[in-house]
Amino acid sequence: MRVMHIVPYRLQDVIDKGEVVDRYFNPGNVASEITFVSWREIPRDLSALQRMCGNAKVNVLGQQNWDAAGAAFVALPGIGRRWLCDMKFEPESYDLIRANTRSDGWIAVGQKTPSLISVHSDRQRALEEVPWYARPVFWIEAHRQERICKLATKTIVVSQGLCHIAPHAEWIPNVVAQPSKQQETVNRVLCVSREMSGKGFEPMRAACVRAGVEFHAVGEQFQESNDRIMELMATSRVVALRNHYPGVPKTVQEALLSKVPVVMNRQAAIYGPELKASSIFFCEDTVEGYASAIQTAWGTTPVEGDPTWGRKMWDPEATEARWAQAYREAAS
Repeated sequence: MRVMHIVPYRLQDVIDKGEVVDRYFNPGNVASEITFVSWREIPRDLSALQRMCGNAKVNVLGQQNWDAAGAAFVALPGIGRRWLCDMKFEPESYDLIRANTRSDGWIAVGQKTPSLISVHSDRQRALEEVPWYARPVFWIEAHRQERICKLATKTIVVSQGLCHIAPHAEWIPNVVAQPSKQQETVNRVLCVSREMSGKGFEPMRAACVRAGVEFHAVGEQFQESNDRIMELMATSRVVALRNHYPGVPKTVQEALLSKVPVVMNRQAAIYGPELKASSIFFCEDTVEGYASAIQTAWGTTPVEGDPTWGRKMWDPEATEARWAQAYREAAS
């Protein structure tokens, strides 16, 4: 199978954030060749990209390092579809086009080639929460997202909290890394997060200072490889994070697979209804809330609660097999 991945983001950012997961772009090694089409620069670490593509031959094509204006131009109705053809990427020569629900998805569903679309965000919910001056853009994105899901050959939602966007879609969580071997626990709270509004390290850092416990942050300014993150997770007493976006952060999946208690803000339960494990401690999004929840979680052991729940929900091997089947079904 030949698969074209249209990516509207910098692939190097995925690598830099430590999100290198084996065969992430090629579950079950279903593809013999993968071509990434992008309007961003070629990643520096092609070996990491190859690891995410398994045994497939990897190509990276497209405008290298367009600025934001160029990327926005491609996203305009009709432009991206013509751009794909004008650049002689020959989408009809592929068995499947893989994309999300942004400009990449809009380009993908405009081709004759079957498309597999995954939903990672809720643009309608975002429309309700952004400032008034940003709403026209989010209104367009919300309606485009709905249209993409209807036109796709097959649609996947990666969280149960996104099922309302495409009621006909199948729920398959993202494939995450295998947990590291259990090691001796260190008295440490680990936070793996992007440093942006609605996420970030505060107020967890302040809560740890107040409780007098070690706090270890991994993010854009404190980068680690995914293998190193899994080692840190396996040896941490608690994983803490905050999330004000739809979906389930991969950090939560990996922590529960590693049998480490998770502390996170109460709002995250609304966005991820599958977050029902007894080893998740929800709290108010304040320093006091996190300090109290961390102390409670600190008193548990990695095997308390339901240690098999994470694997039932997000077992990497089972999830990868489901994604591989989705590729086959969409391409057939």
